[in-house]
Amino acid sequence: MLRSVELAGRTVAVHGVSLSAPEDGIARFRGVLSSDERDRAGRFRFQHLQDSFVLARGALRILLGRYLGADPASIAFEYAAKGKPGLAPPSRLRFNLSHSGGVALYAFTLDSDVGIDVEAIRPVMEIESIARRMFGEDVAREVMSLSPGLREAAFFRHWTRMEACGKASGDGLSEGYTPGGPYAVQDLDLSPEHAAALAYLDELRPLEVFPLVEAGRLLS
Repeated sequence: MLRSVELAGRTVAVHGVSLSAPEDGIARFRGVLSSDERDRAGRFRFQHLQDSFVLARGALRILLGRYLGADPASIAFEYAAKGKPGLAPPSRLRFNLSHSGGVALYAFTLDSDVGIDVEAIRPVMEIESIARRMFGEDVAREVMSLSPGLREAAFFRHWTRMEACGKASGDGLSEGYTPGGPYAVQDLDLSPEHAAALAYLDELRPLEVFPLVEAGRLLS
């Protein structure tokens, strides 16, 4: 069970959470959210999307509470121009989150902006043209040289790297992205059904990946 956690030095800690819980568990997660987060959850049209948002955001607050030694409900966020959440100074803790296909990933580290992305691997319409536009000709050729199935996995591997870099910078996606650049990028081996990557503006940092847990276990 996760109770209290500490970050050592330059370590990047990655937590995975399965976004499923019984109704009473979802209600308990909703109870740690701020009023504006509950409003955001209510804007989703479908109940399963509301529940996923509540669990993902509630899990973020619970994990942050364990790193900060704080009540999860009391944590206040600041938002960058394009919506990236962060903690108000003087906190040294940096974090990022992503969720897809019923799984959320969270990255925490000190003194370096960080980005993380997870994507469920799935069929992609016009995969070649999207890969060419987003990753460049060389990567597009690499992706298209693979057999179907492997092709989608490679596409989302590059996509999550791109997303992670954009989230680390706070700028989001940019067309014409080319792999490489100033960010350290690490692929994350989550499951055969998901691609995931981590990025930060620094030399490679030690990585600690915690086992995937069901959301309800964070309430224990």
